[in-house]
Amino acid sequence: MLAIIIMAILLIIIWLFVAPITFSIDSEKKELLFEYSYIFRFRVTIVDFEPIFTIELPFKVINLRKIASKRGKKKLKKKHREKEKKRFTLSVSEIYQLGKAGLLFIKKSMAKLKIIKAELYLDTGNYHLNAMLIPVLSSLESRKISTAINFVGFNRLFVKLQYRAVYILWQALILAFKFIYIKFLRRK
Repeated sequence: MLAIIIMAILLIIIWLFVAPITFSIDSEKKELLFEYSYIFRFRVTIVDFEPIFTIELPFKVINLRKIASKRGKKKLKKKHREKEKKRFTLSVSEIYQLGKAGLLFIKKSMAKLKIIKAELYLDTGNYHLNAMLIPVLSSLESRKISTAINFVGFNRLFVKLQYRAVYILWQALILAFKFIYIKFLRRK
């Protein structure tokens, strides 16, 4: 019985790493959506130049504006404790190598982004510029990417990207091993 429970927990953890993470931006609805495999959604919607943050769980929707206003009324006391900390220093070459590894981490992580759908409807307000942009945007057309130039003043951007948490974890492990090698194992 214990083995079945442990296997179920391991399968859930593996599923959480393999489950898709979806980002979407919609300029028509004025919202930014972060969704983690139908478990929860984090939504930012702009209404009258003010952002509204909501977290949607399968059983409850939490509006973060109400929570923030409740916390503002409470007085929080901060205690300042001074402890002696050991200084952790890096040389200039180590900072350079870690920065290089961090940029490589971002590059390799971004390479795994998958475009689910992208739409761009554009009107610049200038007929000649619109006419010159038609061949440029038509070259971007594909099954997942839709672009159009219109002459009626309608602008819209919709992008939906998908990612998996295991790619971030893998690249973070590689970066951690590079840091350990640079700081501790490399001969000076």
